[in-house]
Amino acid sequence: MKIAVVGCSGFGERHLKALNETDFEIYIYERKPKIAEELIKKYKILENFETYDALLSSDVEAVDLVLPHDLHEEFAIRALRSGKNVIVEKPISTDLKSAMKMVSEAEKQNRYLMVAEQYHFDPTVRAIKKAMDSGIIGKPLHAIIRDQRSVKQKGWRLSASSMGGGSLIDGGVHYLDVAVSLFGELSVVSSTATRGNSGIEGNDTYSAILKNNSDLTCTFFYSWSYMDPPIVPSIEVMGDRGSIYEKPESRSIKQSEGKWTPFGDIVIDGKDVPVQYEDIFINEFREFEHSIYSGEKPYFLSSYAMEDLRLALEIEKKAAE
Repeated sequence: MKIAVVGCSGFGERHLKALNETDFEIYIYERKPKIAEELIKKYKILENFETYDALLSSDVEAVDLVLPHDLHEEFAIRALRSGKNVIVEKPISTDLKSAMKMVSEAEKQNRYLMVAEQYHFDPTVRAIKKAMDSGIIGKPLHAIIRDQRSVKQKGWRLSASSMGGGSLIDGGVHYLDVAVSLFGELSVVSSTATRGNSGIEGNDTYSAILKNNSDLTCTFFYSWSYMDPPIVPSIEVMGDRGSIYEKPESRSIKQSEGKWTPFGDIVIDGKDVPVQYEDIFINEFREFEHSIYSGEKPYFLSSYAMEDLRLALEIEKKAAE
C-alpha cells in the first residue's frame, strides 16, 4: 500500500522510522527540499511531492497527517474527498464539532479515518486491562494515571490556537486514552490547570478527579513543567482484592531493545509480570493497513478519539470555572 506522510520535519520522522519497518510504500510531502533530501537518504521514501494537491491527485492510497492540531480538519477532509484513507496524529482535532466533520466525511466517502494514538496499542495497557478483566484484583476502586516531566516546547506548540489549548490536548491526551481504555467512559468531578515553565501559551499542568459508572475514582496528573521528576509508575490500579501497577524502572530495558513503548512491565500483588516488547508505532500502522485491506474498522475507532478529546476539553473547561 502506498502512503504519504505529511509533516516530516518534526514528529513525522518518528512515523517514517516505523513505516520503514512495514510493507508500506512510503511517499512524503515536505516543503523544505533540504529536509526532504535528508529523509530520502535515511528511509525507504520513493518520492517527495512538491504540493499537497500533487499528492492528492496521485495514486497514493493513504495519507498520514502529522500537522499542527488546528490543520487536521482541513487536510483530512481534502484527503478523504480525493479518495484517500487517512491516519491523523492525535488529537483528532481541536474541538468536537471539527472532529465530527472529519468522521462524517470519512463515512460519506466510504474511507477509513484512524487517529494515530499509539498508546492505545501499548502491550502494558493491554496486560493491565486483561488482568483487571480476569478479576484478579477484584473490583477496581481507585486508580492513578500520571505523567510528569520538564518540557521546553518550540515551534507551533507554543501557540494555544495551533494546539487547541495546552499540554493536555497534546501529550496529555495519550494518558487520557489509557484511562478510557482501562476504565471506559469517565466524567470529570473536579480539575485544576496552571501554566508553569514550559513556555507555551496554554496551561501545561493539569490535575483531575475522574469517575466511571462503576464508581471507580481515577486521580489524573499531567505536567510539562515538573523539574527533575521522580521515577514513578504511570499507571496504578487498586481493587478490593489486590493491586496492579506499571514498573517504571523496566521502561529503559524495553527501549534499549529498539522497541518504542512508553511503559514498563507490570506488578500484580507484588509479583513481577513481564510484558512482551512491541513498538507501538509499528503496531498502529499495521492495524491501519489491516483495516483497509480487510474492510474491518480500525481497532482504534474514531469514537475512542472523540472520547479522549471530550474528556480533555471537559477537564480544561471545569478547571476554568
